[in-house]
Amino acid sequence: MVFWHALGRGEVLNRLGSGNSGLSEMEAKARLEKYGLNELKEVKKTTVLQMFLEQFSDALVLVLIAAGFVQADAFDGLGVGCLRSDSNDCSAAG
Repeated sequence: MVFWHALGRGEVLNRLGSGNSGLSEMEAKARLEKYGLNELKEVKKTTVLQMFLEQFSDALVLVLIAAGFVQADAFDGLGVGCLRSDSNDCSAAG
């Protein structure tokens, strides 16, 4: 790994094959053909909806969601509902 910031100006120019006046036009064209334009590739942006839906792609998350539904269904008729109601009469709760 080269620590460019620690090198002197002459050493950097020498390693890059350049000089005080920059690259020659011929060298610049050759590097442009070899390396392409000095541009970053545009990355496809992820929407909020995609991020939300990706949360459900993990198998463990799906197992936990299914367990929540099973648990909610199991306690449906066992009188647990009276704990959440305002009524003190739990006789109808199963």
